[in-house]
Amino acid sequence: MSIYDDKNAFTVRLDPGMMRMSMQLWREATDMKIPIHDSLKLHFIANRRAMLNNHARTAKAWGTMLESMRAPGLDQAHLDKLKAQVDEFREWAEAGLAELDQVRDQEALQDAMQDGLAELAKDPAGRALLQRALDEGWLKPPPGGYPKGKR
Repeated sequence: MSIYDDKNAFTVRLDPGMMRMSMQLWREATDMKIPIHDSLKLHFIANRRAMLNNHARTAKAWGTMLESMRAPGLDQAHLDKLKAQVDEFREWAEAGLAELDQVRDQEALQDAMQDGLAELAKDPAGRALLQRALDEGWLKPPPGGYPKGKR
C-alpha cells in the first residue's frame, strides 16, 4: 500500500533553483558574508534570532511539501538532493538558534554569578573567602584586571 493517493495526485513542475538561491542568499545575508550596508548590519545582528526562526520555519514547511512529492524516473534523485539541501538549511538555522540560546544562558549564568559574588562580598566572611579564592588562584580575574577599589 502506498502512502500516496494517486487518484488525487496532480503534476507540478518545480524549479529548485529558486529554493536553492533563496537558501544561499538568506544564509549569506544572515551570516553577513555578502556586502551589507552598515545600517543593515545592525538590523541583522539585532534580529538574528527572528531571522533564524523564520528560516527554520520556512525550511520545515518546504521539507513537508517536498516529502509529499514524487518525481518520475531519474528526477527522483534530483528531488532527493533538493530535500537534503533543505534539511541542511534547516539544520544550519536550528544550530544558529542553539548557539544563540547557549550565549544567552552563559550570559544569564554570568549575571547570576556576579550578583551572587556581590552579595557574598557584602559579608566580611564572604569577602575573606573571595580574597582567599583570588589569592590561591581559585578565581581568575577578568581580562585587564579589576578596576581600582573593586577587588
